[in-house]
Amino acid sequence: MTTAVGSPQELSERAQRRLAAGFVGFLAVAAAVLLPLTPRLIIGMKDVPYFRSPALFPAIALAVVAIGAAVHCMRLLRGASLTTDDIDEPTAHWRVVLLAFVAYAIYIVAVPFAGYAIGTAAFLLALGRLAGLGWRLPALIAVVLTAVLYLVFVVGFKVWFPVASLFTAA
Repeated sequence: MTTAVGSPQELSERAQRRLAAGFVGFLAVAAAVLLPLTPRLIIGMKDVPYFRSPALFPAIALAVVAIGAAVHCMRLLRGASLTTDDIDEPTAHWRVVLLAFVAYAIYIVAVPFAGYAIGTAAFLLALGRLAGLGWRLPALIAVVLTAVLYLVFVVGFKVWFPVASLFTAA
């Protein structure tokens, strides 16, 4: 069934497309603006080579978001389908998604306070619990993955992380 140009259904789809493109475009611009500011946003960052900097991976993530969002925005503006977006998935567990965002925010605050290893292990354990995996498997994954990440980034690549304020003398 075809719709006439200017029909309510077509206008609604056009408005949804503009809203989606505006949101994705905002993400692209925000990531692009934050990218050069990344080193200044990390509290207590030392002057180290880029590959040892704790700003390296956030900068890579921001670059991926900026590029991916810009490409997606262009696709939306050129008429990409809106019906295949995961956001329309009726079986999505929005409570778990929102709790995961809260967990990420807490993780960002916890790492400078409790340290990389404790913050990462607690974060992974919390995500495992949110996923409904019980206690044993998330605890095992948290310990093993934290150890592997610590060995790779802190020991291997010598990435500097802030000293945990919880363990410093006042």
